[in-house]
Amino acid sequence: MRLNSLAARLIAAAAIWTMLGLAVGGVVLSGAFRSAVLNNFDARLSGDMDGLIAAAQPDDDGGVVLQDRFVNHAFDRVYSGLYYEIKPVVAGQAGGQISHSLFDHGITPTSEVKNGVITYGYAAGPENQALRVLSRRVEFPIAATPDQNDSRAYTFMVAGDLAAVDAESSAFNGTLIWSFVVLGLGLVVAILLQVRIGLLPLRRLKDALHRIRDGKAQRLEGNFPAEIAPLAEELNSLIEHSAEIVARARTHVSNLAHFLKTPLSVLASEADATQKESGEGTLSDQVRRQVDVMRRQVDHYLARARRRQRQCAGQSHPGSAGAAGPCPGADAHSRRARHRHRCRLPACNLFPRRAPGSGRDGGQSDGQCRQMGQKPGAGARGSGRRPLCPDGGR
Repeated sequence: MRLNSLAARLIAAAAIWTMLGLAVGGVVLSGAFRSAVLNNFDARLSGDMDGLIAAAQPDDDGGVVLQDRFVNHAFDRVYSGLYYEIKPVVAGQAGGQISHSLFDHGITPTSEVKNGVITYGYAAGPENQALRVLSRRVEFPIAATPDQNDSRAYTFMVAGDLAAVDAESSAFNGTLIWSFVVLGLGLVVAILLQVRIGLLPLRRLKDALHRIRDGKAQRLEGNFPAEIAPLAEELNSLIEHSAEIVARARTHVSNLAHFLKTPLSVLASEADATQKESGEGTLSDQVRRQVDVMRRQVDHYLARARRRQRQCAGQSHPGSAGAAGPCPGADAHSRRARHRHRCRLPACNLFPRRAPGSGRDGGQSDGQCRQMGQKPGAGARGSGRRPLCPDGGR
C-alpha cells in the first residue's frame, strides 16, 4: 500500500484517532478506578476512626483511655500498615497516645482537605511508605475541675498504607493496557477492512477504465454506489464526447483524402501529358514522384478509415461475435460521412476546362469529368455559382 494513497491516509488517520481515543480513555478509566479504590480505602479508615472514637473514654483529668474491644487489632502489630495517633489540640498538654504499630514514630499529615468533620490528607509512614490520613477533632470533659464546662480537645488520626491501593490500581492498569491494545488492534483491522470494502467501487471503476483502454468495452458498465454513480456518468459522457470528436476528425480526414484523390489523378495525367508533348521529363518526373507519394498516403488513410468503419459496423451489429458494444461515435461518423458525400464540391470545378483541341491549358477533359461521375461543364462555371454545404463545406 502506497503512503500517498487514499486508503493509506484513511487508515492512518483512523488508526491515529483510535489510538489517541484509547489512550485518553485509558487514562480516564485508570484515574476513575484509582479514585474508586481510594474512596473504598477511606471508607475503611473511617470505620476504624469510628471504632477508635467509640473505644475512647475520658478519665477524671481529661485524658483518654481506650477499650480494646472496640479497636482493630491491626493497630497492635508493629508496622502493620494501620496506625492511629491521638494528640491534644493544644501543644504540650498530656493525654496523647499512639498505636503500637507506629512504635516510636508519629503522624504528620500534609495536603489536608476538610470534608465535613473529617480532614483527609497524606503522610509518610514509619518506613517512609505513603499513608492516607483521616483526622477528626473530638472534645472530652474534665471531671476533676469544678467547672462543668471544662473540656480538652484531641485530634484523632487514623492512617493506612496506600500500598494496597497502588497494588489494586497497578493490577487494573495492566489489565486495562492489554485489553486496550487488543481492542486497538481489532479496531485497526476493522478499519482496514472497512476502507478496503468501502473503496471497492473505486477499484471496480479503475478496472472498467482498463477494459475501455484495452478495447474490451466502450463505456463504464456496472452498478456503482450513489456517491460514485455521478462520476461514472460524467466519465461515460466524456468518453462519448471524445469518441465523437475522434469520429468527426476521422470523417474530416476521410473526406480530405477523397477530396485529394481526384486532384492527384488530374496532376498525374497533366504530368504525363506534359512529358509527352514537350519531351522534357525532369519537372514532370519530379511531379509524378511527389504525386505518387501523396497518392500512397491518401490510399493508406482511406484504407484505415474503411477498416475502422467496418469494425464499427461489425461491433454495432447485434449478432457479431466478440462485439464489445456500440462503437463510440459510429452513428455520428456515418451521418457526417453521408452528409459530406452529398455536399462535396465537384472536383471538376477546381480546374479550368481545357479548350477543345488545345490539350495544354491545365484544365480537365470531358472524359475525366465523366470518370468522376459528373457532367462536363457542371458546377461553378456551368451554373454560375459555387455549390456550398449547409455547414460551410467543412
